[in-house]
Amino acid sequence: MSLRKLVRFAFTRIHSLCSPGHEPIVKRHKESLENAIKDDVPTGEFIDTFLRNAHADVDRVEHELQAFLART
Repeated sequence: MSLRKLVRFAFTRIHSLCSPGHEPIVKRHKESLENAIKDDVPTGEFIDTFLRNAHADVDRVEHELQAFLART
């Protein structure tokens, strides 16, 4: 699997789970990583950015889910 496919898969899935208000952030993270691939950034830098962005976005989805479930 290529890095580009991994980025598209991960951030498309996260995008489908997040609230509409956070979709632009997820889209920006995805585009940033796609640009990093295109610009041939060092692998370590790419992995660091990928993990930070993915975890931040997943954490936000989990927080929103917990808040929603607490109200029901």
